[in-house]
Amino acid sequence: DTVTFVNGMLPPHNVIVEDHPELSHDGLAFASGESFDITFPEAGDYTFWCDPHKGAGMTGTLHVN
Repeated sequence: DTVTFVNGMLPPHNVIVEDHPELSHDGLAFASGESFDITFPEAGDYTFWCDPHKGAGMTGTLHVN
């Protein structure tokens, strides 16, 4: 499954996927509306966060079937 992450707020943002550096998008999205796709190759739970804003609670878990 592919997920599109869109920077809808003030920048910068990125997506770090726990235990899967090959899936992470560690480049920072600076422009509002800037987006990038991450394809999750197999079923499972993927914990992710925005590195600059992890301490502010910008984290989540994706459930891929």
